[in-house]
Amino acid sequence: MKYFHVYTKGLEDGQLFKDKADYIAGMNILAVVCSMRPELRLLAFVLMSNHVHFVLYGTEEQVKKFIDLYKSTLSRYIRSRYGVTKYLRHLSTTVSEVSLENDGLRRLIAYVLNNPVKAGINCVALGYEWSSARCYFSEIDLLTDVVSVGSMSIRKQRKVFHSYHKLPDNWYVTSSGYISPMCYVDHGLVERIYGKSRSLQYFISTSLSLRTAIAESMTFSDSILQAAIGELLDKKYSAESISDLDDVLKRNMLKDLKSRFSAPLKQLARVTEMTLKEVVRLLE
Repeated sequence: MKYFHVYTKGLEDGQLFKDKADYIAGMNILAVVCSMRPELRLLAFVLMSNHVHFVLYGTEEQVKKFIDLYKSTLSRYIRSRYGVTKYLRHLSTTVSEVSLENDGLRRLIAYVLNNPVKAGINCVALGYEWSSARCYFSEIDLLTDVVSVGSMSIRKQRKVFHSYHKLPDNWYVTSSGYISPMCYVDHGLVERIYGKSRSLQYFISTSLSLRTAIAESMTFSDSILQAAIGELLDKKYSAESISDLDDVLKRNMLKDLKSRFSAPLKQLARVTEMTLKEVVRLLE
């Protein structure tokens, strides 16, 4: 049994999670996969709009089965909601064994939790909802406004969790609509790895030169750009979708988004669902 860092390549021309409903589905699907793979320990995770990270303890074969199951289950959800599967069909995955030398595991967990900070989505890791950051050394009453899985009908469970797999009755759903990561993340193991809360905070604060990330890499989230696109389509272009625009209007929209939000080309490709090549061509 070893520790592994498992992550998918970031999509350049689309998103895994477009809105809150997608993130909630992604969280519940993760809970289902963890329940189906009890031989593994999930130490940490983060769901970003175009990629995911997991820190797992198990064998390499078990870890590969885990990520394959997560991708296939998420793919079924995407197909059901959007009618597309191309995002996951060719989405490459990296499975890398974690070196325990030089605090390698503690640095990796901090790096994973710090992804939203590096991306400029949140100023602190704990402010990001779609990760395990809130699970460790928590003093929050996590049992406030929750519903146990056992109190839900089978039909409702299948609808909410996007699976026919039966989850433990004592797991609970938060007021936001997803199973609390406290139910399936091995937060106790992570707490033992760090020893104290301040140790975890230290590694998070020093991960990837945090001060530089905040000062120089602050960007707007995909959801903010998507909201701006909707407003532009409605009020400026009187169109329902970007596909209704010709190249001139698409170019104008891209320039507007790039100017207003300092959006990088890869992010523009994701939020507009154009290819990176097409975005580059239009902005030349």
